[in-house]
Amino acid sequence: MSVAVNRACFVALFITACGGILPANAQYFSSSGRGGHDADFFLSKVEESGIKNNLVVSVIRSSNSDVGRKEEYLINCNPYMAQVVDGNDNPKTLDIRSDPSSADQFVWELWYAACKKQYAKISKRSPIQKKLSEIKDVKKFDFDGLAYELKFRKLDYRKALANMVPASFDRLDGKRNNPLLVYCSVDTPTVYWAEFKQLVGVDEGTGFDLNKGLEARLVSLSKEIWEKTCQQEKQPHNVSANQQLPDNTADITGQKPARPAPVTSAEIPALKEVYYHYIITSEMCHLGLFGDMKIQPLKEKLKAVDDMAKKHSISVDEVWADAVKSTEQDTNYQLAQMYKAVPMTTSDRLQFTEGCEQMSRLLEGFIDAHIQKYSGEPNTIKKDF
Repeated sequence: MSVAVNRACFVALFITACGGILPANAQYFSSSGRGGHDADFFLSKVEESGIKNNLVVSVIRSSNSDVGRKEEYLINCNPYMAQVVDGNDNPKTLDIRSDPSSADQFVWELWYAACKKQYAKISKRSPIQKKLSEIKDVKKFDFDGLAYELKFRKLDYRKALANMVPASFDRLDGKRNNPLLVYCSVDTPTVYWAEFKQLVGVDEGTGFDLNKGLEARLVSLSKEIWEKTCQQEKQPHNVSANQQLPDNTADITGQKPARPAPVTSAEIPALKEVYYHYIITSEMCHLGLFGDMKIQPLKEKLKAVDDMAKKHSISVDEVWADAVKSTEQDTNYQLAQMYKAVPMTTSDRLQFTEGCEQMSRLLEGFIDAHIQKYSGEPNTIKKDF
């Protein structure tokens, strides 16, 4: 193999290895609701497709009958040829200059989330009910002369349908377990029975849409389960640290918190990940053309992240030192150091410059998400130029 081919392979390897930047948490961008079926959608991964202006996007769909499933889309970000192609190769051409129909709202908001980093341009997510973080198992639940227990599992609402509670309706003799999804929505209260694949409406409106042909005893039991889940009295103890709600989410009254929620232990590795991706992106940009110029906007954003993190009593210097230590052992970083020892051609630098552009765009969105989280700003990134 020639030296030129070796060099080209090495450049391609480094760019490919570094090209995917994953957010620490999924980004909410859309909601849908019709006929008793509700869903929230979250952007979990955005990658370059290798085709100009096209992105490969992973979406988490979380509904009142499914905790979460991943879907992939190919998106053309050219505003004059805007298109979203789903996993079954069904294309949807969009007019992104006009408001969409209700049928097209999801793909329209997906295009803006992936291509413009503008989230939930139309959708309004249901406020998170803080009391659900304190929900207690129901130790004894009598039904049809048998004793049951109602157990609950908490969800991370940063990537799951707001106010949905996974539960299990179990006989105390151990002979039968019934997995459930209890949806504590004020507007669309439902209970999903996984074993029967049946969604049951709890109030008159959702019952009209969903309960035709269902046994009255199943509907009655579902209503009782919903009440014991969603209408528990608020417990006096404080919410545990690992159940703190995102600071940009309204509480059940619809009011925004007066200040950002306390930072949890999960935020430190998230900040460390921001630093890691910045170091790798910086290495990529300095191997290309105009390195300092390209990363200057990232430096300014990182200063804002540092300032906000300090307000939450995070020792940013310690997190940075830890990130540097880990990054120095990382294969991507070591590849960059190795390439610095190889004579650079103009073609090499152009490839690294293109990689720098791609990674910088992804990292900017990643950093913006953290700025929003620390500042408590509304969950929408507005174009500022």
